Amino acid sequence: MRAWQPLGSPPPPAPPPGAILILACGNDLRGDDALGACFVAEIEKAKQALPPAWREAISTHWQLQWGPETALLLANRQLVCLVDACPPPCTAKPNDVGTAALPFVATRLEPPTGDLTPLLASVGTHQVSPVALLASALLLGVPLPESIWQIAIPGAHFALGAPLSPLATCALAATLDWFWPWIGAQTVCAETPRSFFR
Repeated sequence: MRAWQPLGSPPPPAPPPGAILILACGNDLRGDDALGACFVAEIEKAKQALPPAWREAISTHWQLQWGPETALLLANRQLVCLVDACPPPCTAKPNDVGTAALPFVATRLEPPTGDLTPLLASVGTHQVSPVALLASALLLGVPLPESIWQIAIPGAHFALGAPLSPLATCALAATLDWFWPWIGAQTVCAETPRSFFR
């Protein structure tokens, strides 16, 4: 797994504290459903090698399921990544990040428009989809971040008490290797050379 490594030059200016949010969900007792929790744990470990301002810029949060109240966490962010496990195949659409060489899918989400009633009708007390989460934020008057991404990491076994499957373990490692150079190339880090995170 790659994270930031000192390159012998001063680090670029960091975004404001909490500007980047990694928001994951999943049941860490059900095999590969723990991928979201594992992703957050690995990000927190890798953050320790970052300069202090960058450590403060990247926030992480994991919960069992996203609920309507989770939308409040989107406030005052510039970039949000919604991370969860998905049963295979995680199929990439034309504009997604994801190929046969990348065993995960990253999708840029657009804020829902028009009549939000159908989306809000799908919102449960304890579980909402990523798009319904954005609709909940709009309903609550929470300004949406300018960049919102869904990262789906494939898993194979979701039984209670199961360990991470070989598929999930490999996919998690590939996603983490991709994540750091990618986050350094996003608009929120426009002044950050891609080589800063590697």
